[in-house]
Amino acid sequence: MKIVLISILFILFVSCNDSSERTTDVRMICFKDTNKEELKKENIKYEFVQLETTDESLLDGIFQIRITEDRLFIINQKFDKVLVFNKNGKFIATIGSFGSGPGEYLSPCAIHIDENNNRISIADRNRLKLLHYSLDSYQYLSSQPLFNFIYCTWLSDGNIAWVSTSGYKTDKRENYYVKITDPSLNLIGYLYPAIFTSSYGVSSGNLITEYGCNAYLCIPYLPEIQSIKSNCISPVYQFSFDSHHLPSLEWLKDFASEGANYAYSLLKSEYISAYNFKETDTFLFLNYIIYKGDVYVCLKKKKKNITYKYSSSEFSEITDLYGLTAPVCVYNNCFVATIGPGELLNNKDKIHRSDIKSLTSKISDDDNPILIYFKFN
Repeated sequence: MKIVLISILFILFVSCNDSSERTTDVRMICFKDTNKEELKKENIKYEFVQLETTDESLLDGIFQIRITEDRLFIINQKFDKVLVFNKNGKFIATIGSFGSGPGEYLSPCAIHIDENNNRISIADRNRLKLLHYSLDSYQYLSSQPLFNFIYCTWLSDGNIAWVSTSGYKTDKRENYYVKITDPSLNLIGYLYPAIFTSSYGVSSGNLITEYGCNAYLCIPYLPEIQSIKSNCISPVYQFSFDSHHLPSLEWLKDFASEGANYAYSLLKSEYISAYNFKETDTFLFLNYIIYKGDVYVCLKKKKKNITYKYSSSEFSEITDLYGLTAPVCVYNNCFVATIGPGELLNNKDKIHRSDIKSLTSKISDDDNPILIYFKFN
């Protein structure tokens, strides 16, 4: 489970354009230190996809994956390339290239697949451009100029939600973190007042996560997960972690005074510094980071009052999935994550499952990350 230091802002209150649409139906979930029942190897089903490793397709990690019926669209962890593989991991093509020319990008951070219009859109937060390519040929089509943002997602109604680390100021001198536009980038409205800002932070995943037709805002230091709509953002889940705690707003403000980099102080503290959230039809999956980079994995059965909580090393021993990252997306009711071949090989003597042992005989340290689709019974 990777820790990433990034420039990011943390938004601590919920706001709707129309306050009458604000919901108070929040599910409270506590991940206890002691589990009522334990997870077993046979409770987990998974499928591996080995991504072809060539000079053109080499990845140092995966930041985002978009999955269609026949292809995988992947943003490299270094934000320097966007690659296409088929569903079996065979390399197909590179979309665009790193640079400042037409059809090139400097920091691609979000992909949108528009099958109706046969188009791929890639948001570049360094060049501040929305680049469009053909879904068939991967050739560059056009671009649109953008405003400052750190991440974005396309909502179910076709509109786009943008998150900015400095906020979006209105004519009334109000400042919001979320901006909603239509596909032509015409303004629809603003959400989430900016009440706490910093140019530093810690993250273990994207600010926005998707589940089916839903988009959620996941703030690393806030225990609530918010649902994003074009006209409203409202809480859905609120988490607590028993003996581990998120920092208070007062603590954050003290260490972020006068533009100080409080991320390093937080990582040295005993507070939770960041967490990552994903959801399927049956389970919630969280991982969180505490003192000195220790990582914990939490699971919740959605229809039963059953939670699981393990250190990452305990979770690896139970599952035999050594080197597993936090899930990067959800597809067909499975969590989709990666496994580093080197870490899997280094731990092959600890592995008991025959199918994973067989996998270690087919990989090398220099191979691309292995995709894993997994779910819990």
